[in-house]
Amino acid sequence: MGNFDIRIEFSADDVASDIAESIEAGIEDAQREMGKTLPRIAQAKLRSRDAMFNREVLKGFREKKSEGGGIYELRVFNTAEHASYVEHGVRGVWAGTSTKHEYSTKRPPVEELLPWVERKLAGWRLVTSTQTGQSQLVPV
Repeated sequence: MGNFDIRIEFSADDVASDIAESIEAGIEDAQREMGKTLPRIAQAKLRSRDAMFNREVLKGFREKKSEGGGIYELRVFNTAEHASYVEHGVRGVWAGTSTKHEYSTKRPPVEELLPWVERKLAGWRLVTSTQTGQSQLVPV
């Protein structure tokens, strides 16, 4: 039977470097997964509130990743011009929610909202009482 001799050398620098590379790879994986997941969460929120008409906000999510000096950054944002209005709402002329967006002296652009309203009210009609003057929606 022959001699069996194994010698293994470890350098603290090499081990630390391997650990650092593994951590960086894990951070990059997490950054990539979060870049996919965060827009999906926001899209689900929009769908649950039915806060979309032409899906521009739904499709407008983008991500930007950067890394420098051991700092990893992920930014998820929406490129649709009206995304902030959809998210935070808009204060009307007289009263409304607390938001930085408002119409000031103008009212909402009704002509642009009508297609959405018509689509939402499909199968309903507006009936106005001749006695009270009040209107209500009733199924067609």
